[in-house]
Amino acid sequence: MSRLFRRPTESRRRGAAEQAIGALEKVWRQSGRTTSAKSEGGAYSKAVGLGISAVVALIIISLSVWLLRRRASEETTSVTPEPEEGVAANKALMYRVYEEGFSQNNLDVLDELIASDFTDHNPNPGQGPGLEGLKQFISSMHTTLPDLQVNVEDMIAEGDKVVARLRISGTHQGEFIGIAPTGNQVTVTGIDILRIADGKVVEHWGNVDELGMLRQLGVIPE
Repeated sequence: MSRLFRRPTESRRRGAAEQAIGALEKVWRQSGRTTSAKSEGGAYSKAVGLGISAVVALIIISLSVWLLRRRASEETTSVTPEPEEGVAANKALMYRVYEEGFSQNNLDVLDELIASDFTDHNPNPGQGPGLEGLKQFISSMHTTLPDLQVNVEDMIAEGDKVVARLRISGTHQGEFIGIAPTGNQVTVTGIDILRIADGKVVEHWGNVDELGMLRQLGVIPE
């Protein structure tokens, strides 16, 4: 995150400008010496020499101002990550949440990936608030579906938001919202929208095909 994001073309432009300033400074000094050395040219020659010196000085000042502005811009850019890098990092974070947190039931890793005051705008039945509530829900799902797998079918990211289309599968071997184990294989789809800030998930909106799950468990007729 700390590396410089400078374009090679800008470096070449800056080098060329510095060389131009150096060359113009030489012309300016030479012009001043020439003007002072010529006495027989009269007032007109002196005026021309002074005019050339003034033009060269203005060019040097303009180039110097341009260089200072370019350097200030580069310093600002050097500490600001490219938008593409932030988006890629957010997607990588969410892949870890689904793979390590949900599928592998690694609850400790969620401390690294999800904010403690995380807000779930569409909590699951019985899910408590914040990160601890999410951990309890994941743990209970692994009791219901010990072989739970959450696979990412599609993922789109823009700005601080990530959208994921999920395929959730497992074998019903534990009680689920009052439904005794059936041994049925279930596969449902879901959509998640997540907001990420400071490298952690802070908000979640989502929908899961709960009707499809109840049908696969035999609770609702096909």
